[in-house]
Amino acid sequence: MPKKPKRSIVKEIEELTRSSISSGNPPSEKVMTRLERMARLLEIHKLFRPPPKRWPVIAILASILLIVTSLLYFRLGRTEIELDLNVAEISFKLVGKNEQIITDAFRISEIDISGLDEIRLPRVFQSKQTVQNSTVQIVSGDRQEGRGKLTLASLVLPAETTVTIRHGDMPNEFLFIFRGQPLGLNITAQGLGEFSLLNELPREYDFTTPKVFRFKSGHDRLRLRLLFADATKIEFYERIDVQSLTFSSIEHFADVDRTLYREVSSIKNGTLYYKALQGQPTALRAGEPIHFSQSEGFIRELRLYADRISLKFHGHVRGMVTGTIENPINLMPTWLEYLRANHSLAILWGSVVSIFSLVLVALRWLRVLK
Repeated sequence: MPKKPKRSIVKEIEELTRSSISSGNPPSEKVMTRLERMARLLEIHKLFRPPPKRWPVIAILASILLIVTSLLYFRLGRTEIELDLNVAEISFKLVGKNEQIITDAFRISEIDISGLDEIRLPRVFQSKQTVQNSTVQIVSGDRQEGRGKLTLASLVLPAETTVTIRHGDMPNEFLFIFRGQPLGLNITAQGLGEFSLLNELPREYDFTTPKVFRFKSGHDRLRLRLLFADATKIEFYERIDVQSLTFSSIEHFADVDRTLYREVSSIKNGTLYYKALQGQPTALRAGEPIHFSQSEGFIRELRLYADRISLKFHGHVRGMVTGTIENPINLMPTWLEYLRANHSLAILWGSVVSIFSLVLVALRWLRVLK
């Protein structure tokens, strides 16, 4: 039965009923017969009424579930983070087109240098020596009495240089490894000390005035082993623009007939801050790995201590994961976490609308609402 005839029948029933009540007399037999016929028509209409369409209900429910699942499953492709870490080793690549100053000049007690292509010694030794992958060692003498002094000049590195800093086997011992570009190093010596080349006997010196050792590396890599009286006195520049940040080291086990290698996390402890989630912190435990498919930003604080390296990094990363290679755990924020942290009011109203829509659809389905 179309809606308009149905409405006219209902309207006529209401009018007949109202007129009978207003007259104060019982309805006539003709009126009663008329009312009964119209009531039967309405009952027949209910019996043969087609069932309500359910696909809109299913479509709305599926749409809500799809939106919620997508917000829970899909993650930000790029996010802003801060790292406050203590590590045993760190590696990064300098970005930009210009050279960067990493440190000011600093005092050292001992230095081993390998990967040199050119050595310029003070005249007391030899004016110039060209070598291939040579190793040099310089040790200051009488360190307890302060009669020997070694100063490494400021580290000025070309762009695209890969830098690795690793804590050594002894307190205040660190390895610096530079790859990618030829580098020049100047070391100033004064007082007592000892200088030696690979496979040569050490030569002692006693400089009353400062003398400069000049070194130049090849393209492969330059390796420095530095021993400090107090590593905390090294001052790194407050901003070092970097990319390709890694916190891992290679451990090796040597047996009689084989050598085994494995990559381990160099993190001792620290905290990861999600800037995209209003600075939400996540603690990182000792040995917990963290990897990035892409990272770029700046190190705003880098300090050496007797037993560790401390750094603070701020930047943007992609593909941030933890865990093993076989079972990685994605650390990138989900879209739901991002919206909840930055658009909580929108999430609230969206939840209210979704719940209201589900309730309304359920009531329509159960025919509570017409």
